[in-house]
This record gives sequence, C-alpha cells and structure tokens, in this order.
Amino acid sequence: MNVMGARIRLSESVLGVVLLGFLGALFSGCAGLPTSELPDQLIAVRYLMPEQERRERERAMESRERSGQRSAPRNADRRGVADFDDLTRLLGLDRGHSSATASSGGRRGPGRDSPRLAFLDPRSLEVEIFASALPGSYPVAWDVDHTHLLFGQFVDGYRQLFEYDVRSEDVRRVTSEPGAHPWGCYGPDGRIVVESVRRLDKRRISRIEIAEPGGHRFTPLTDGPDDLRPACSPRGDAIAYVRGPWGMKAQIAVRSPVVEGPVRLLGAGVDPSFSPDGRSLFYTSARRVRTQNGLEERWRLRRALVTGLRRGGFEKGPLNEFEPAISPDGRFVAYVGVDADLKHLLYVRRVDGSDERILFLDGAALGPIW
Repeated sequence: MNVMGARIRLSESVLGVVLLGFLGALFSGCAGLPTSELPDQLIAVRYLMPEQERRERERAMESRERSGQRSAPRNADRRGVADFDDLTRLLGLDRGHSSATASSGGRRGPGRDSPRLAFLDPRSLEVEIFASALPGSYPVAWDVDHTHLLFGQFVDGYRQLFEYDVRSEDVRRVTSEPGAHPWGCYGPDGRIVVESVRRLDKRRISRIEIAEPGGHRFTPLTDGPDDLRPACSPRGDAIAYVRGPWGMKAQIAVRSPVVEGPVRLLGAGVDPSFSPDGRSLFYTSARRVRTQNGLEERWRLRRALVTGLRRGGFEKGPLNEFEPAISPDGRFVAYVGVDADLKHLLYVRRVDGSDERILFLDGAALGPIW
C-alpha cells in the first residue's frame, strides 16, 4: 500500500487538517520515543476538535457529579468504575451493545459534538477528517494490507458497518438490518466477522457471526447473549471477543479455529487486539493498585499469549488505560490514557512497556485502529 499516496487522495475529501508539532512529547515529559521510529501506516481514530472535546468532557464531569462519583479518585471501590463509565460518556459510543441503536443508551444518535472518523499520521502528527463518513462514525478494523478499513456509523437508527477502499476511495455498505452490527473485523479468507445485535422475546441478544463466502449472508459463530467486540487474528486462525455483560467483570474469549473451534477464556478484560503475528493478545482490564490514597481500581493494558500460558501487564503511572492498538510492525502499542480530570490523550509506547509519549494533544484522538 502506498500510504502517502492514500493520504494525498484523502486530503481532497477532508473537512479540515490539523498540524501538530512535537509539543505532545514535551508536554508529557516522555520525549524519549521519537516519532521517526514509528511505522508510517495511518492510525484511524475517533476525532474531536478542541472545543468539542471540552464540551463533552464537561458533560461527562457533570454526569459524574450527578451520579455521586465526585470523590471517585479517593474511593478504592469506585475509581475504575467511574473512569470506565466516563469514557463511554465522552465518546458517545457504548462499547457494549446497549447503544447499538440510536434510541438506547441515553443518546438519540450522533449530535454536533460527536467524534468524526479521521486519520492520524504517527510520524508527522497530522490529522485528516474523513468527510465521507457521517458524524458519530468510528473506525473498527484495518485489513492485513491496510487497503480496506471497516468503520461503523448510524443508519436509520442502527449502527451498521461500512468498508472504505483506500485505493479506489469507494465506500460500500457491509451490514444491514435486521438488527444492528456495531463492530467487526477481517477473518479467515477475507470473510468479515461481526457483532450482531437483535431483539429476541423482548431481550437484546448479541452474538458473533461470520460472513458466508462471497460476503452476502452471515451465520452465527456464538450463541450469545452477551458476546461483543470481535477481533480477528491477522493469520486468520483465531478470533477474540468479549464475553459480557460489558464492564469490569467481562471476560476475554478466544476461539481457534474460527469456525467450529473450541473457546478458551483468558481472564477478565475488554478491548482485545491481536499482535501482527497473531501469537499475542493485548487488552485492558481492571487491576487493584496501591496509591498514596490506598488501593484503587485502575484499568491497565495487559498482554497474553493466545494459548493463555503467559500473561503480563504494564505498570505505568496514574492513568487509566483503554483501547490498545498494535502497530503493524508489532513494536508499539497506541492506547487512550484517562486522567482524574477526564482528559483523554492518545499515547504510544513500546510493547515492552518502555519509552512512552503522547501522540495527540489538541482536542482528542480516541479509539485507535492501527
């Protein structure tokens, strides 16, 4: 894929371009990781302009106060819960299936402050908003060659998946009713794996489905009722997903082979993301850590072999960490860090946990898909 050529073509259809210097690294005190070392493949993100981010953060803070969580940072039992819920409010995208439709989850579809689908160049720190996607759209998955991007957006009140072809610049619809399809990934033989949300006997059922060869129909891989957020191994031999309900007690499940394979539980966590070689799985989960205020729940990045034989974490600072995305060369992980004031920043660090820096400072670039 000619990345720079794709970026030139994209620039003809963008709403705006934001140029960022190296202030992010200086601001964070983590200038040890130069952007010149990062691969040049674009990171798809949910982007909020600075004023939009400020308004959404104020709304999330007000919601925290109304729910009685003003003292959450000093409360060992509520800190992680509060920040997890606040992230959902800020993004306007319930990462479970409760807002797969526009009429649920407390929001009536995307508003004026909804994030926009955008592309971030990790070397130049330039952001380009993709005008062909509607407000409230969000990236879901790149294919192995980085020539196609799955993204989600509201259509007729439901979240559905679309595919952007970088070379032709065409956009095609991938899923449709009945029900919603808020998430997906590229599975074996290019077949798309999706999260399918439907109502059955007045209950909302979420399960994982896979496209038939040719991509016209989907058949179930799991029964549900709370199977969410599939991630596909680049090797096509496994999928990971969240076995809900979504939250601090959700479990990471791995199925290999994808069709009719056994299911293995790796432990508590959300936001699964495979390494490029398909051997490791990155995710985030709540851990109790010791701080000056005592024990607190914090969301931390975790890494496990797909076999489940070895697990490890990154013990970093005071931030809560969400939404890991692994670079195509497997050397770096981008993620969203959330501080006590609900400031959300996009970070990158080496996969061994060293040399960290902020990638984005002006506004918010969230939900990275690398």
